[in-house]
Amino acid sequence: MVMKDIDPKEPNLAQALSDLSAWSQKFPRSSFANDRAYFYIHVYNRMNRPDQVLDAAAPVVNAGVRTNYNDPQQVLQILVAASSGLSRLRTPTAEQRSTGTRAARELRAFLPEYFAQDRKPDGVSSSAWTGARQQLEDVAREALARYPARVASSH
Repeated sequence: MVMKDIDPKEPNLAQALSDLSAWSQKFPRSSFANDRAYFYIHVYNRMNRPDQVLDAAAPVVNAGVRTNYNDPQQVLQILVAASSGLSRLRTPTAEQRSTGTRAARELRAFLPEYFAQDRKPDGVSSSAWTGARQQLEDVAREALARYPARVASSH
């Protein structure tokens, strides 16, 4: 049902969230836990709830998105949602800051692989491909600029 509810042509995000909650309650431990986490992140992001995006993304990001997802599109969407979520929050919690900055660092490391020339879809110009990469680099850079890594003092 979740897939039907997140259909971009006719999304019913409130129903998708209800379906995800029912799925979580009925099957708290599932071999599809990564899929469920991805859908939660996706739905919260579409609902413009950056705090919940970061909360849902925390276990995924902490475990390593690229380690747990084989689909490069899912990896990209999770990392972008968590990175941009941090930039949209006024007062993120320490865990949300950690999740968002970790996602932004992982996003920056992933972009050269994702936007390799041999992955460029037919019909997409090189300039559009490069421009899309630049936009996503800006998302990561903005999150990291807002919360730069603290350098330990040597006092």
